[in-house]
Amino acid sequence: MKKNQGMPRRESGLVILGVTLLLLTLLSMFLTDDAVAATPPASRAVKTQWTPTGVTWTLTVTFLSGSRQGQSEISLMTFLPNGQLIATFPNSSLLPAIDGQWQMTAPNAFRYRFRDPLMQNGEMVAFVQVQVDACLTSQTTYEAGGVGVTYAAATGQPIAGQDGVTYTAASAS
Repeated sequence: MKKNQGMPRRESGLVILGVTLLLLTLLSMFLTDDAVAATPPASRAVKTQWTPTGVTWTLTVTFLSGSRQGQSEISLMTFLPNGQLIATFPNSSLLPAIDGQWQMTAPNAFRYRFRDPLMQNGEMVAFVQVQVDACLTSQTTYEAGGVGVTYAAATGQPIAGQDGVTYTAASAS
């Protein structure tokens, strides 16, 4: 009988311990909030992350695989604060990219995508859907890797053998 009589004490002791820990946690949260509120705003400054907005980027895109393997291309990109992306290809016959979008994925890291329209006799016959993951290595440079897949405009289906992997080095101008 003594064994059974000891059980309720242990259980009640665990309950008391649990309640005490909960109260301490809540108390520390309130004290922390009060301490933060009492701290002058200048000393509460949050370390800001770099973003690609506010500048025009000059990119050197190197094709690592696919039909353009070993070639490089220069492009200009502007990342707008509203998540839109403008991409042009000054030394190429490519038209400006369409449907350009970007988003931050982590501090100093972002992802962007766009479509390169491929025209024939004034009509878009295909497009390259490009998806790129980038990392800002400073406020004025980033490196990225991406994939481009070519789709037939009429069917929206991928065109076999027309995908490629790229490496990008970019600098702000």
